[in-house]
Amino acid sequence: MKKGMILLIAALVVLVACSSAKTIYPTQTEESTNGRAPVEARVQYSGTDYEKILQDTKTETEAKNDKTQELNVPMNFKKGNPGETVVFGFNLNSINQREGTYFYKVTFIKATDTTSNPIEVDKNIVTNWLAESVGSETVLEKGGSLYFPVIFTIGKEVKSGVPTVSGQYTFEVQIYKRDGSFEDKIDNLVKTIYLRVE
Repeated sequence: MKKGMILLIAALVVLVACSSAKTIYPTQTEESTNGRAPVEARVQYSGTDYEKILQDTKTETEAKNDKTQELNVPMNFKKGNPGETVVFGFNLNSINQREGTYFYKVTFIKATDTTSNPIEVDKNIVTNWLAESVGSETVLEKGGSLYFPVIFTIGKEVKSGVPTVSGQYTFEVQIYKRDGSFEDKIDNLVKTIYLRVE
């Protein structure tokens, strides 16, 4: 009887813990192709499924990789709320036998509220939303393809003491080639991504 009561209490504790887990609803919109309107897909994740978010984004990005483009981002517009993790997936494809060591940098461009008015932000604070997106160097072989994630954890502030405002936050992802100690910015390998904060 005592053992049965302990098991019942343990089951209730697990049930309560699971029901209070934060849910992340990243909404993804594909770039318009062939004149068709963008398509939205809403995927539900538990807040503890960080690895699943990363793996699902990688699987989806690689499945939609357009190998005719050197830099491909199948979904350049995503939504999230403050405190949530949003992942953009990129593919770098070796075209014209391009090979070498590559990395990327992400730059904050601008933020606008839901009525398209500029949002005043501290660029350092907003850039820290990318703390997990370290542009590590990767070798691209002839004819090969590289996947890399750009990971945002949307902050709760845009300036010290100022809560994050709903709106669109625009960033630019730029590819660089490492040649010894030199960084070579590749002008045509840049993409704009849009993070919609709700």
